[in-house]
Amino acid sequence: MAKLTDKGYILKTQNEWFEDGKSLHQSIDPDWNLDPSTPDGLKLATDSEILSNLDELGLEAYNSKDPSKATGIQLDAIAAVTGTIRGKGTFSTSSVNLTGVNGTVIVAGTLIESTENGSRWATDSDVSILGVTAVSVTAIDRGAIQASIDTLTKIVKPISGLSSATNPAVATVGTNPDTDAELRIKRDKAVSIVGSNQVDSMYSVLANLDGVRRVKVYENDRFDPTDANGLPIHSTAVIVDGGTDADIAQALYIKKNPGTKQHSTSLPTTVSVISPVTGNQKDIVFNRPPPIDVALVYNITDDGSLPIGIEQLLKDATLSYVDGDLLPADAGFNQRGFDIGENVHAGRFYTPANSVIGIYGESYITSITVNGGVSVVIGFEELARFTDANISVVIT
Repeated sequence: MAKLTDKGYILKTQNEWFEDGKSLHQSIDPDWNLDPSTPDGLKLATDSEILSNLDELGLEAYNSKDPSKATGIQLDAIAAVTGTIRGKGTFSTSSVNLTGVNGTVIVAGTLIESTENGSRWATDSDVSILGVTAVSVTAIDRGAIQASIDTLTKIVKPISGLSSATNPAVATVGTNPDTDAELRIKRDKAVSIVGSNQVDSMYSVLANLDGVRRVKVYENDRFDPTDANGLPIHSTAVIVDGGTDADIAQALYIKKNPGTKQHSTSLPTTVSVISPVTGNQKDIVFNRPPPIDVALVYNITDDGSLPIGIEQLLKDATLSYVDGDLLPADAGFNQRGFDIGENVHAGRFYTPANSVIGIYGESYITSITVNGGVSVVIGFEELARFTDANISVVIT
């Protein structure tokens, strides 16, 4: 049968089972006819297939206990040991300007449809129109749903007193459900959840909150008045993309060091938290990352083999790459897109570009630029944002 060795689980193939069985039979009678066309040969072949299938089930059971090899439900079970749950995906969000008759009340849940991709977005709260009135909206479906400027304009059900709607800025794009590769990474980050009063513990508990996409926890534990990021002495700065304010604040209340200063960056959020144990009240401060839009331009030389629609294929591959969805778990490449505070280098986009055009003839990438150059510097608290509208493909 298959064996467990210091090198792992060693399979025995169907052919190996057949040859072993054949050898045992012929040790009894060297002239035993075991050709698959004979009844004995057919029985031996059938048994060999059954035993081989059992070995493969054993391999699946063995792999199901290895975080690097388990997949699907098996990986979910391993991740649950550290309290890590596969992300269901997050919702895209945006802001829409409404105009109409002053005093008209637009109730929460009013639907606005995108003219770009047909996605629907619901208003988050009741608002009363007074001139141009802004209201936040959330996509009704989870996932990386795009909304370019002035595309959230179709009012699904006409409302008396509501004249128009439009989004003055691109949406903050949500995320797709976690792939197996993403869940493995999230599990690796979650091993410190059970700890307390440490940066890793704060990071882990935040990273595993529902809806959280990215997290950075900065600390100045030195004697310098301020560090390179501007943090004062004995302070932390927590940057969180996604998730609800209440969930984030509650998690930080439980995990933060007592007495440590909470540093505010350019987009701070303050939430008052009441301890469920003591009833103590504490203001918790964390920060949201300012988005930095990146204009990406592909210049490609076509040998005549590129198909119609190659531009959209490139855009889709790029957005999948920056979301961490393009590559398989064992690809060996960066799989998580761009993190908070991570600079954007044009050279990284050869990966998604070549994944598309590499299958067509001898077409090749002439150059790639980001914001007109080779790199975009992202501040320690900022986050690069990529949208379909900001990706251009120039084919010559």
